[in-house]
Amino acid sequence: MSGGENEVSEARPSATVLLIRDSVAGPEVLMVERSKHVAFGATFAFPGGVLEAVDTTVHECCHGLAGFEANECLDVESGGLDYYSAAAREMFEETGVLLARNEAGQWAFSDTPNALEKLSDLRAQLRSSDIDWQDLLTQNSFFIAANTLQYVSYWETPTVRPKRFSTRFFIAPLPPGQESLHDGDEIVDSRWLTPGNALAMDESGDIKLPFPTLNILQQLANFNNCADLLLWAAERNAEKTERILPVVIRDGDSYRITVPGDPDYPVENGQ
Repeated sequence: MSGGENEVSEARPSATVLLIRDSVAGPEVLMVERSKHVAFGATFAFPGGVLEAVDTTVHECCHGLAGFEANECLDVESGGLDYYSAAAREMFEETGVLLARNEAGQWAFSDTPNALEKLSDLRAQLRSSDIDWQDLLTQNSFFIAANTLQYVSYWETPTVRPKRFSTRFFIAPLPPGQESLHDGDEIVDSRWLTPGNALAMDESGDIKLPFPTLNILQQLANFNNCADLLLWAAERNAEKTERILPVVIRDGDSYRITVPGDPDYPVENGQ
């Protein structure tokens, strides 16, 4: 593209994961703060990133979800499993949590001593490119736990933005025995927060949430435990999920974001 004033940049396919766990205060979601030098920098969002070529090579390493089922769920003609791979890969790279099982159906390394140390070593190899995602899975006989990733939302960056993403949002529980630890590079901080606390911190200015993240957290704020939240996610996963394309409109001397369903959402962008 030549970068003309009215041209719209292509939205890059990406995937992100709402990793959840129970706490005495209710369900908590893992929030990560991105470096100011990357997309959505200096904001707290969910772990995730863009699809990469290697994600097309690991379909046989996906457990519990066939390719045609992934395509139907995401409403794509092909390559649906690429999103599930990207979700698991980015989660592991950014937080050290591996959403994969072994041949016996147990979570990665859960049947061996020093599981966290082994996961940390594998993550370091992946981040340093000593091993790629496909080899990491096949050499350890791991299978992406695609059937634990519940597809719940689909957002696309407004067309006025120079960098745009077409992002599928998934929910998954934290695997037993695993812990999250941000990479300290692309991800400079991470926190387990209840949706309500995250929204309150955004309101007070303690953290900054991207608009889609804020919107999704609002939907999760009334759940009292992960079991109920996962039931809701499974129902969402079974439904057709429409793309949400926010539109930025002028409101007096300022601008604000509208989404489908808002009374002033531009008709030409209707779903």
